[in-house]
Amino acid sequence: GTSARRVEFANDKVALTFAGDITIDSPIHGKTSGPDGGNNGFTVEPNANVVFNGEVRQYSLGGRITVGAGATITFKGGYIQDTSGMTSAIYPRGSGTIIVEDKPLCSGFRLECATDNPVTFDFRTTGNNLKMNRDYNWALFTGPIYTRVANVFAGRPWIQLRSASAFLDLCGNNQSVMLFHGESGTRVTSATPATLTVTSETMSQYQDNTNAGDTNRVDLAVFEGAVSFKKTGPVIHTFGATSTSTGTVSVTQGPLVFNANGKWPNCMSVSATSTGRLVLRNSEAFNEKATLSVATTAQLQLDGCTNKFDRLYVDGHRKGGGTYGAVDSGAKYEVNWIVGTGLLEVAEHGLILYLR
Repeated sequence: GTSARRVEFANDKVALTFAGDITIDSPIHGKTSGPDGGNNGFTVEPNANVVFNGEVRQYSLGGRITVGAGATITFKGGYIQDTSGMTSAIYPRGSGTIIVEDKPLCSGFRLECATDNPVTFDFRTTGNNLKMNRDYNWALFTGPIYTRVANVFAGRPWIQLRSASAFLDLCGNNQSVMLFHGESGTRVTSATPATLTVTSETMSQYQDNTNAGDTNRVDLAVFEGAVSFKKTGPVIHTFGATSTSTGTVSVTQGPLVFNANGKWPNCMSVSATSTGRLVLRNSEAFNEKATLSVATTAQLQLDGCTNKFDRLYVDGHRKGGGTYGAVDSGAKYEVNWIVGTGLLEVAEHGLILYLR
């Protein structure tokens, strides 16, 4: 049925439970006392379908949304979790689906799914702000995430996929986040071309932004389909899994590291421009038929490995085949934009003529 009555609750022990198919048109405002002490929030029973057309706002330290198996909650009027506090958070529970449509989902502090609660998120609107009262914070997902439009996330979110049941499907839409990290078994996918941009802004809680070593959090997510990856900020990002995506890889600032296990064998276009640093720690990081583009202001760091590429462009100009290395490396071409003990081998394609 449909309810148009305004719903308010101020007692921190109140629980709202929904079953069957119901549409609520008016706003719902509520107050609970925290995730462990009377934080009842909203519960949707298994296989139910609940649509909130009005704004849903919880004034609490933690807003728990429990979605039973096979159930769906659709927020059309927006969901806001205590934008006045510094410690408020959204705690989704269950294994159903949360759809965010028309107006965004906003949290004062963070969004955190429990490891045994693989809630599905279906974002159909832009501007979802997961940390309104902090310069940065995290969103922990343990189930699927679908982004049906571009620029789903607002602010500076740190997106984490922290269980094997979690994956991010870009659905052909470009997304930008501050930091990204996937645990083993997680995936980033898109059937049609889409780019995940990681702005990698400085954040000491995440990792040392000056160290290109392996002491930082290693991204173990597998990138699939037609996903491209772009890193634009100073904080290091390290790949530690073999991805199958046919998309491109680019870095414009700070280190992008492929450790001993980090590989993108189906990527055919790799670039390090501006002040980006591409760090390769295995000889199979990319397909030997791929094209490498670098700027002389950027760096290619080869840590004891020999990496092969089919074509090389430096500052937009194609270069000849042969071996490239750092100064005093003994390579055929010694260049300032390569550092480390490894070598770059570019395939020979005969004489290259430039016509002006």
